[in-house]
Amino acid sequence: MSEKLLQLASFGIRRTGSAGEERTRDWISAALESAGYRIRSTAFSANTLVYPEVKIGLGSETCEGFLQWMPPVALPAPLEGGVHLSLPGDARPGDCVVRAMPGPFSAYWTDALEAEVKAAAHRGAAAYLMCTETPSGSIFAYNRSIRLPDLPIPVVLYARRDHDLILAAAVQKHETRLSLSATRTAVSGVSLIGARPGKGAGLVISTPMTGWFGSVAERAPGIILARQLAEAYAEASFPVWIVASSGHEIGHLGMQQILGELAPLPEEVGLWIHLGASLGATAQDEDYLLKSLHFRMATPGIAALVDEAFGPMGLSPLDPSQMRNGETGDVLSAGYKDVLGLTGVAATFHTPVDDGAAVNTGRLEQYERALRGVIDHRFGQA
Repeated sequence: MSEKLLQLASFGIRRTGSAGEERTRDWISAALESAGYRIRSTAFSANTLVYPEVKIGLGSETCEGFLQWMPPVALPAPLEGGVHLSLPGDARPGDCVVRAMPGPFSAYWTDALEAEVKAAAHRGAAAYLMCTETPSGSIFAYNRSIRLPDLPIPVVLYARRDHDLILAAAVQKHETRLSLSATRTAVSGVSLIGARPGKGAGLVISTPMTGWFGSVAERAPGIILARQLAEAYAEASFPVWIVASSGHEIGHLGMQQILGELAPLPEEVGLWIHLGASLGATAQDEDYLLKSLHFRMATPGIAALVDEAFGPMGLSPLDPSQMRNGETGDVLSAGYKDVLGLTGVAATFHTPVDDGAAVNTGRLEQYERALRGVIDHRFGQA
């Protein structure tokens, strides 16, 4: 597993439509083909951003920022002077508004944040600046569907280490130089499904390929486990499908397309396993105040089996309603009956410093053993 982790880490930024996504997809596809799976793919077009550059200048200090996707089509020209920072309740038209409290450490952009940005735009703000509070102290990006309307003004995310400086400048209404550089471009997100024939209801294993920045500890564990299980069940008597989806961070576009075009029908599936974020990402738990968190969700028909297999691992149980935000929710909404969803969060989640160091390969081996136990019992292989 360690070698596979290093290979996936070497692919670089893994956002939708990137070279990193393409390398990841080719790596998965080659392994599936070698194991005898028939590969089919489907693509969607997304009008998204070339990697943006954001700098917040305050006197002699310059802070790095990141644009929350998607900003307005027309970004303002670099604001080299004469634009003031201010707090939301004290802002004048043309100010750059600074959120006083850090934003939530949550995978998904929230309705409350959307309302705050719209209110600031309605009052004439030029931009909305927000600290992202993460255990690693780094910049954090939120998942937000690009099918939603563009944000009305640029939302600039910045790291916790810069918050005191920027907040003090907003209190004192200091001038800032806010330089934004981002170009829209059309990219293709390509998802794949590998299939092996068999008799009766089959097994689906799915995992996303894309995420913010390198997303190594976030995405690599699910990808590695999907490959390991694909190879382990390549000669199974029952059908097996392996799904690797694109577009996770911008609205699950690939998973939704797979479900609509290439996935087997619900009545053809005896078990769907979705491998979500940060599985086995426990290796840095002593480095940060917030420890990694890991969860399991099983629909009623397989709940007892999953509890027995995963009980020793100490994963926190969730009910199906708590998994609606992720791709597991897409699978449930599509009508699949017996679904197991696994997910987690680590300190480097959704940050530029997710280089894979958080992954505990021994923990991943525990996941694989538990998953194989569930599969073997479900399909009578034990």
